[in-house]
Amino acid sequence: KAVVSTQSGHYGRGLTMTRLCFVLVLAFFASTTKADYDDQIDELKRLILASIDAQAQLIGLVTQESIKISELRISLAGLKDQVSGIKNSTDFMEIRVGKLEETISGLQDNAGRMAASVSGVEEEVGRVKESVVEIASTIATIESDVTLAERDTETLENLSERMATSEADFADALERAQSKWPLGSYCILANGACPAGFTQQSGHLKAISTYAANQQYIKSANFGSSSIACHGACGRWPNWYAELYIVSCCK
Repeated sequence: KAVVSTQSGHYGRGLTMTRLCFVLVLAFFASTTKADYDDQIDELKRLILASIDAQAQLIGLVTQESIKISELRISLAGLKDQVSGIKNSTDFMEIRVGKLEETISGLQDNAGRMAASVSGVEEEVGRVKESVVEIASTIATIESDVTLAERDTETLENLSERMATSEADFADALERAQSKWPLGSYCILANGACPAGFTQQSGHLKAISTYAANQQYIKSANFGSSSIACHGACGRWPNWYAELYIVSCCK
């Protein structure tokens, strides 16, 4: 509105000056004689040209003002766009700040949980260390027991070796003792072949008369190669129920 008023003021001043020039011309002709007419015509032309130059200058000024006003409008539109962009940027930054605050809050919560987890892990590590100490103590005890067991095993092995030696010595002694029979003439019951220096002697009694053929009267038995038995099937031959076999080694 102020710009339009300024332009209207410039045009009004131009019209007023034109009217003033015509009034001066009329007054000039009214007061001028024929003798001075040519000079007055020249003066009038000069005044009209001056008025035209003034109007042209005024129009040039108005045109420049219009250009400036257009540029100002363009600049104002650009400023509005910049203000709008700044506002949008501000809103975006506020959103980003809100999200950052939420992220920071979440990180703080996570930090709290992590601190609790670290505390739990430290307690677990402490228990593990105690368990390791107990295990180390147990291992030391086991190693000591193993050492004692190895010593006992070595002792048992030595005893076993000595017992094996003693058994071998006893067997040798027994063999030597068995190979040495008492002097004199005698017989022993045979059990297979006779020892060296002995001669086998055998004999028997068959169809021995007994009261009965039951276990009370005839009890079968073997004495090495010798035996007592029923004569045939027990009870087959009445009264002649038993028989005796003797096999001996004599020297």
